[in-house]
Amino acid sequence: MPPHIHSKSIHQIVADNLAELGMTDAPCTRLTVITHNGFCVGRRFLFDRFQAVWRMAEGILEFYSDDGELLRRVGVDPESSQVRRAA
Repeated sequence: MPPHIHSKSIHQIVADNLAELGMTDAPCTRLTVITHNGFCVGRRFLFDRFQAVWRMAEGILEFYSDDGELLRRVGVDPESSQVRRAA
């Protein structure tokens, strides 16, 4: 699935998970497209105290604290936009 089709819903998934982590009203200070060999493979959402990284091919969205601690990992089904918790 092309990243531009799913990217709007990924923003909502990021916002929903931030709210569950108790981080409401945290503005995204930078959105970076992650590329590998000229192809878009993910996106990185930077916030004041943490970041979220969406690895598109793996269907994984990870949330990290500012010191690099993994706070949460969720699976994102790119075909249906459904979210599942990763083990």
